[in-house]
Amino acid sequence: MNRRTLLFLIPPLFVPTLTLAADNAERLVKGCSELVAIYHQRDQKKMLAGWTTSASDALLAGYCRGVLDEFRRTSLCDTHDWHVQAQRVAQANTSASINELLSHSCGR
Repeated sequence: MNRRTLLFLIPPLFVPTLTLAADNAERLVKGCSELVAIYHQRDQKKMLAGWTTSASDALLAGYCRGVLDEFRRTSLCDTHDWHVQAQRVAQANTSASINELLSHSCGR
């Protein structure tokens, strides 16, 4: 492979990464919104949240919970309550980066 071909192929490799990062931030906000809604619904109806939650909503909520747990494991946060963090992310600006969302969830 010559040098021109290599330079031509490299730039397209970075474009999906930028799009994926924006999608992940949106997915985190949506997932945390679902997580907060599932637990609010559980408290209101006094029944299992799984009975009224779709599989896709449960997966998004699980994504949020996993990201928050992992971030809290490796970072200092002002709270150890994942529900508080999820509420902060759910109320955050959706145009923020994923790092800004996670920092905001920790009270920074």
